[in-house]
Amino acid sequence: MMRDYQIKFLASCLLVTALASSTLARAETIFIRCEYIDKLSINLSKNTVNNTPADITPIAIDWEIANQYGDFHFHIDRTLGTLTTSGTYYRPDGNVPIPRSTVSCTPVDKPATKF
Repeated sequence: MMRDYQIKFLASCLLVTALASSTLARAETIFIRCEYIDKLSINLSKNTVNNTPADITPIAIDWEIANQYGDFHFHIDRTLGTLTTSGTYYRPDGNVPIPRSTVSCTPVDKPATKF
């Protein structure tokens, strides 16, 4: 009877270890460079791009920046490795649309830390 509990306990420990290690193997943050954008930091566990909330799926990453200067939309196609941008500049003499633009992206190493 005690041996059955020991085997079940050991099996549970192995399962928990396997699940934990598979979770740890997933990169939490990836870094990419997209032509004119120096570096983007994409946090997969927090669903952010450069600390801005984003919709992250296995095939796309979408986020928006809206402020007093305009409304800017960003879309990364994870299968093609491209970034598409669009939006509107707010100006006193009228809003100016930003034409859609698509550039290629490449993964880069984690930036060095100072400390």
